[in-house]
Order: sequence, then structure tokens, then C-alpha cells
Amino acid sequence: MSKIPAYNIYIGDLASLETAKDAGFTHIVSLIPGAMPATFNPTDFAGHLHIEIDDNEVTNIMSHFTDTNKFIHDALSSNEDNKVLVHCVAGMSRSVTIVLAYLLLQAHLAKEPEARERLMLEEEAEAEVDRLLAEQIAPARGLSTLPNESFREQLIIYARSGCDASPARPLYRQWELRQQAATGVPPEAPRYVSAISREAGAEGHPASILRCKKCRTPLAASAGFILHTPADPSTAALAHGYRKGAPAGATGTTNMAPRNGMIFTSSLPAQCMQYFMEPVKWMRPELEKGLLEGKLGCPKCAAKVGSYSWRGGKCSCGVWVTPAIEIQRARVDEVRI
Repeated sequence: MSKIPAYNIYIGDLASLETAKDAGFTHIVSLIPGAMPATFNPTDFAGHLHIEIDDNEVTNIMSHFTDTNKFIHDALSSNEDNKVLVHCVAGMSRSVTIVLAYLLLQAHLAKEPEARERLMLEEEAEAEVDRLLAEQIAPARGLSTLPNESFREQLIIYARSGCDASPARPLYRQWELRQQAATGVPPEAPRYVSAISREAGAEGHPASILRCKKCRTPLAASAGFILHTPADPSTAALAHGYRKGAPAGATGTTNMAPRNGMIFTSSLPAQCMQYFMEPVKWMRPELEKGLLEGKLGCPKCAAKVGSYSWRGGKCSCGVWVTPAIEIQRARVDEVRI
């Protein structure tokens, strides 16, 4: 077992339980599937939290961060002499992920508001995870001890979401949606979002809604947009009549803005002709038919506005998005609220 430099937290494997009592540990976090070893007695410790999870690419470890962070915080804050052991089977992935989640939360709480906002950017959040790995985990466990790729992705999402792993956070919902789509079958009950919301959009974009061009009915809110970086901004932009190097939303001589709903403050880059999004409440009757793909019509006027495919689809910019629940840019107007 190995101590984290900044806190009285230790990372260990399953075998470390055998000496945990003699080593003076007061609190144990166990991250193993199934029952605890028969030789383990939870009454030997002031607190024991057992979370049954596997170390694989489909496990939603992020959903446990709130509980593990509270358990660790309560243990350390109640007595400065308390010692917390966080263990999994090998002491390599699950335990490291849970400790990193706690370190991310403590770092987040210590930051100024402006620094917290910067972590909404993927590259900033990724750098924060790498920094904590280098400063706190590597000295204790070595550079070979790393979360699996899915757990690492979840840690980055957690950092970008203000260290709040809950369905209230768009990035959490969208990760969960991707996991459901990856099963290859339509989700039985996906989470649905409102078509009207004043919550800021993804990546810090101002709040906006999409309205049907034909009847002006609200169809989606920017808080539910699933954004991506265009595969090749230069060639895709030129193919759609935009100046090379022009900012998102800026048009060239072939100005199609009125027809395609393009505005200088659009949430989408100029080369993207589709809004990809989370399921919206009005889509429920169609999305719960059990089909892998289909068409989406305005709930009021029935005009065709988009389509969906749980297997994914390609944006006009060349990026593949999974799942692909999309509304055509030409069929709606994006309006700031």
C-alpha cells in the first residue's frame, strides 16, 4: 500500500486488507465485486464503504464519486489522525480513480471562480488530471498505475462538470447516453431534456433554443446540444460556401444564412449542418418505438426537422457522432434567450 503525499489516504490491493488493522487504518473503501473476504471484519474499523464495481470499459464509476468523496472527507475531517485505505483487487485502476476523484474535488474547491471555469475546457481538465497523477499518484504508486481509458475519460468529464457527477450535468448525461448507445440496441428509457432551458449551453455557449422554421415551436435547448470539433474545418467550410479561416457563423459571398439559420453567434461551426443533441421530451413517442433509426417531425406542425440513429451518424463536417439524434440546421432558427 502507498500513501498519497497530500493526504492521509493510502492506495492498496486486496491483500492490503490483511494488514489494514495492524497498520492503524480507521476507514476502508473497498472497490471489489461480490462479497468481502471471509477474514475481513468491518467492526475492526470506524467506517467501511463497499462499492461493488468491475474494472472495465463499461463501468460507470463516476456515479459513485459523490459517495466516496463524502466518505473520505468525513473520515479525514473528523480526526486528523484517521487513516483511509482505498483498495481494489490490484490497486491499479479503480482505487486510483476514486482517489483522483477526491483530489480533483479538493483542487476544485481551492480554486478561484475564474480557474474553475477554465476547467470546463477539455484540454484544461485533462491537464488537471495529469497533474494530479504526476504529483500525487506517481510518487506513491509509480507511473504504471493508471485508471483504464474509460475511467480516465470519466475523471475528465467530472473535472469539466465542476466536480458534480449527476444527471443535472450535460456532460454526464451525454457520456451515459453514449454508453447506452454502445450496446447496439435502443435504450429502453433514455433521459429526456426539456426543449426550453435557460441553462448555458455546452462549452460555455450562451443559452439558446431551436425553433421550428415553419411554426416557431421550441424544439431543443442549447444545454442539451452535443458539440464536437469539425474533422477538417478548412475543406468542409469551403465545400459549404464559407471563407477559409472565417470564424464560426461567418459567411462568404455565397451567403446562405437566412435559409440555413446561421447567425454569427451560432452554437455550431459554419461547416456543421446538423445540431446533435440529447433526447428531448417531445421525441419520446418516436425514440421509444424500439427502432434503431427513424425520422423526427415537429410535434406541432409535423414538418420533418431531423432524424435519429442509435448506431450513430456522420455530421456534414466529417465527424461521426454516436448516437446521432439530429435536427437539420436548415429546418430551424437558433434564438438566444
